[in-house]
Amino acid sequence: MDGRRIAYISDIVRNFLFRLLNKEFLIFLFFLLLSGSFWLAMTLNETYEKEVMIPVRLVDVPRNVVLTSDVDDTLSVVVRDKGYSLMAYIYGDKLRRVDIPYKSYAKKSGTGVVTAAELQKMIYKMLFSSSRIVNIKPNKFEFFYNRSEERRVGKECPTEC
Repeated sequence: MDGRRIAYISDIVRNFLFRLLNKEFLIFLFFLLLSGSFWLAMTLNETYEKEVMIPVRLVDVPRNVVLTSDVDDTLSVVVRDKGYSLMAYIYGDKLRRVDIPYKSYAKKSGTGVVTAAELQKMIYKMLFSSSRIVNIKPNKFEFFYNRSEERRVGKECPTEC
């Protein structure tokens, strides 16, 4: 009985799809999808500018360093490239987090500054070779810190506690 039911349903579907009117509709639908795909290919081949958000993080901060300022956690980068590449940046995982090493940029004065040129170098490593950076906000990545000695709070035990 199940075999008859499947055959009956397949006959109904086949008759519906292969009527003269439905054949014309299917042909129209095929060419509509074909023209839409050509339009999408031509549109994505143009050059566009798009703002993308890139997370940024300060890494390898020693335990005795306390950050005294709020550090920006994202960079707003305007990128110019073909639509295909921008789609990869927006919907793919091409753009990952930028890790800024603490030791490379910390100064003895209690500040650290990463300039826009250095940020661009870090970001260009993640981009396709055809991409160009138009703008980065903020212009520099700046952080302030204090060095403090590690102290124990509570009862000190010279031997086992």
